[in-house]
Amino acid sequence: MLLRAYGLILELMNPGTVLPGTIGAISLLIALFALNLLPIDYAGSGLVLLGSALMVAEAFIGTFGVLGAGGIVAFIFGSVMMFHAIAPGFGLSISAVAAGTIVSAGFLLLVLAMLIRSRRRPVITGGEALIRSEGEAVEWAGTAGRVRVKGEIWLARCRHPLQPGTRIKIVERDGLVLTAQPDREQTV
Repeated sequence: MLLRAYGLILELMNPGTVLPGTIGAISLLIALFALNLLPIDYAGSGLVLLGSALMVAEAFIGTFGVLGAGGIVAFIFGSVMMFHAIAPGFGLSISAVAAGTIVSAGFLLLVLAMLIRSRRRPVITGGEALIRSEGEAVEWAGTAGRVRVKGEIWLARCRHPLQPGTRIKIVERDGLVLTAQPDREQTV
């Protein structure tokens, strides 16, 4: 079941990889066949599936561990409850449950660390990416003109008159008009 979950997670995170998805799908079918032969408790198997789904959802939604922790708890309880105690020899060992839980928790912690690291990165797209960007004045008249920033020509305003070729830094964006100031490092 875990091999199925991780195979499908890796395929969904990296579409087109094919191998993890194939292994996950085959593992899913084998697990369903095996679970049909074993005397299982459907509430336990439902908890295991819910736990797996919550851990996968944590990877995509990013609730900083809430869904993942709930998934781990559901996985543990489901693993313990899944097999009937009346069928001797068909119980699930606690060491197998512990190993599966530790692997799942480790994977969850890895995903959480990646999520937190990605949230700390500066924005590199959209209007926010222009703030603090450097450029140069192309043509200027009074307190308005055109500037070149990141290879594009923008309308801009500045409190100070600028000369064409003056290095500038963008401090604000209002629609399609940028607010610039002379780059202090260039003017010193």
